[in-house]
Amino acid sequence: MRIQVSAEEVQVFDTGASRKSALAAFQQAIDAGFSHFVGPLERDQVEAVLAARQPHHQFLTLNQP
Repeated sequence: MRIQVSAEEVQVFDTGASRKSALAAFQQAIDAGFSHFVGPLERDQVEAVLAARQPHHQFLTLNQP
């Protein structure tokens, strides 16, 4: 499978250092119309965003919950 992504379709959201800041960044990305996510990096942040996701949200996490 090959996926092509242009620079206009990728945006970086700072997840900060806490669960709360990761959830805020996740919500900001959703509000901007994104449904595919890479990260966050911290384990507790991964747990938080995975618990808040909807079935159509796709994640590539770089840490395990």
